[in-house]
Amino acid sequence: MPQYRERHRCGCGCAAPFARQAGPPQFCRCPACGERVPHQRGTPCREMTCPKCGATLVREDAPGPGPRP
Repeated sequence: MPQYRERHRCGCGCAAPFARQAGPPQFCRCPACGERVPHQRGTPCREMTCPKCGATLVREDAPGPGPRP
């Protein structure tokens, strides 16, 4: 059963694989003007401001608002 060790054990018996978490973002992006700023380790993008327009930055790999219904 070596494969079972690579999967989580939540107690339900499902043996679902571990979820891969995204690493820290490499860049933060301005949703207003599109400026890309290198991510500073230890500082979330949402706590940084755009050097061009002053808007709050977001993770570059963050999902958008999605399709409208």
